[in-house]
Amino acid sequence: MLTIENIDKIKVGSFKVGEDKWQIKMIQIASDCYQFVLQCIEAHPAAGVCREAIFTLYRKPIATAVDYSSNTYSMINLISGRSVLVSTKELKAPGLFCGPILKLLEAC
Repeated sequence: MLTIENIDKIKVGSFKVGEDKWQIKMIQIASDCYQFVLQCIEAHPAAGVCREAIFTLYRKPIATAVDYSSNTYSMINLISGRSVLVSTKELKAPGLFCGPILKLLEAC
């Protein structure tokens, strides 16, 4: 089962990307994936307010050059198709997990 530790700490905050502020609107959890819905709550120019981004996080079995037995996860923006890899270390700390979220929000 895929688990993000202390996920409640991620739900309450907002993310700032440039001049835009994003907030997690909903998190759906299944046994092998997470789905995040984020909404832009403050945008400059204001025309970008109410934009949404939908991310899906799932396990992706790949071998890395450093550790062949590592579990690697992929988070994909379902709207733009852009994806980033997420390590197990990032799933254990909310502060580190915000990094991949910010990388995907930069393209929104």
